Amino acid sequence: PVQIFSGGVFQGIVYAVKNTANTPANLSTKAFYQRSMVAGALSHKVLKKGEVGYFYGVIQSEQDNS
Repeated sequence: PVQIFSGGVFQGIVYAVKNTANTPANLSTKAFYQRSMVAGALSHKVLKKGEVGYFYGVIQSEQDNS
């Protein structure tokens, strides 16, 4: 992760992904799935060689109801 945001019951997380392969890399939001994730988006669906893309996710914090 390159950035994490917190506010209320939600947390935002930003991942940077660089394609170091010689061929294009197909990205999927499923690859970044975490428990309690409620939303996710990619800046690129395909990364060319050497290209950097970002994943933006929103995670709902678990509430302690005890």
